[in-house]
Amino acid sequence: NKIDLIDWLTNIPIEEVDNLLTSKCRNKEGPLSLAMFNAEETVLFKNMHDRLMVLAQLAESKGVRIMVDAEQTYFQPCIDYLVNRLMMRCNDPLVGVSYPVIFGTYQMYLKDSHERLTMDIERAKRYNYTFAAKLVRGAYMVGEGQHAEDNELESPVHDSIECTHANYNKSVEYVINRISDDILSREGSEVNTDSGRDLEIMFATHNQHSVEHAVSLIQEKDLDPSTCGVYFGQLLGMSDHLTYTLGGANYRAYKYVPFGKVSEVMPYLIRRAVENADALGGAKIEIAMIYKELKDRYL
Repeated sequence: NKIDLIDWLTNIPIEEVDNLLTSKCRNKEGPLSLAMFNAEETVLFKNMHDRLMVLAQLAESKGVRIMVDAEQTYFQPCIDYLVNRLMMRCNDPLVGVSYPVIFGTYQMYLKDSHERLTMDIERAKRYNYTFAAKLVRGAYMVGEGQHAEDNELESPVHDSIECTHANYNKSVEYVINRISDDILSREGSEVNTDSGRDLEIMFATHNQHSVEHAVSLIQEKDLDPSTCGVYFGQLLGMSDHLTYTLGGANYRAYKYVPFGKVSEVMPYLIRRAVENADALGGAKIEIAMIYKELKDRYL
């Protein structure tokens, strides 16, 4: 017999998997047995889940969204599991919420990211909740490589930046096509196309080519940029020319603002700088654009 992976991931709580293993399987080392929680980890997992539910309920009551960031691959599966569980409970349009409360994050420099993205979108479709996520390129390249080397594993990161760009843009195309198909399927029905969508997505990138690619696809599909469920995001102070141009053209563009003590936010900003080295290299272009604008206004 074959087991459907999406049904397995959705209907078998991770806390209960240990009960499915026989004592023989439990004592035999393998991927599943190694992934099982011990008693202490089970309590910690439940506490983390309950705290996230409190945050999600508060976000819903305030009419805002929560975007859960991605981390290193060696504990990302647990984050993905929690995020998908929260999506199922909080992003259900049938319970009266007209927008997705919970967004996950996919790091597209990972080789398996496109496959995980498409599978999670299909899971949301099958179980009737709104999938929501932001796509980033990734921020832990050095650490991931070192972890793989130390543990004699294949690197989970794409072998080149070109492969990462191709993977990101492939996922942009996939998501916008899904959004277009969803909107077309609702046309002529009594369902409000601005609520109860199959999915919403934020392209959190400073890469101008990826932004332009997404915009061209939105235009090609004749989608309304202000209501189709596509968002763009850039860090405050980075690629402002992209953000302001998008906003000026009625796209839903946002500035991401790190908040906290300098000692707490600097590691994050350094990772973003490494991740967006190509965007930083484009600062000369942005400075030239600002200079030209000032000159035009003065003259």
